[in-house]
Amino acid sequence: MHQNTSVSKSRAAMTSTFLALASVGIALSTLLIASLAIKIALIVLTAFLLVATGMSLALDIARPKPSRIS
Repeated sequence: MHQNTSVSKSRAAMTSTFLALASVGIALSTLLIASLAIKIALIVLTAFLLVATGMSLALDIARPKPSRIS
């Protein structure tokens, strides 16, 4: 049971890290694009990814801890 909680924590951490890195990568790619419409679309996508990162972290923090039986 202890192994399942550590696996789920590492999976949640990897998901949050991936979403954060993807949003930073997309935001930096807007510097290379000349079209204003595409820049706005990519910035909106970046904002959605950052919201998803926050929600993923919030769900991981809010997950109930397993009770310890002595």
